[in-house]
Amino acid sequence: MLDDTETTLVPDRNVVCDGGDVSLGHPRVHLKIGHSQEITCPYCGRCYKLSQDG
Repeated sequence: MLDDTETTLVPDRNVVCDGGDVSLGHPRVHLKIGHSQEITCPYCGRCYKLSQDG
């Protein structure tokens, strides 16, 4: 499982998270970043934040 503070900058509002590690991963989930400009994966806690370019 990932540290709750891990943040990944993404250029698009639509992201896919699978946990990142084959052995420790989780089912692939599709997430959509809303008005808050960020979203947290409900499985692993990874935070995806919309980059300034997005």
